[in-house]
Amino acid sequence: MNFSDLFWIFLVIISIQPILQKRAVQSQRIKAIQTFERKRGSRVILMIHRQESVSL
Repeated sequence: MNFSDLFWIFLVIISIQPILQKRAVQSQRIKAIQTFERKRGSRVILMIHRQESVSL
């Protein structure tokens, strides 16, 4: 494995990281909504107003 291979692997990891982070945030939101719905005993309608930036 030379420097070029390590560079490309690093580049791929850096490009995939924001996607994985976004999925983690979405799953946390879904879990929190489901917990709240179970406590209330009804469906919840919500609007999330947040601008999320994706940077490399």
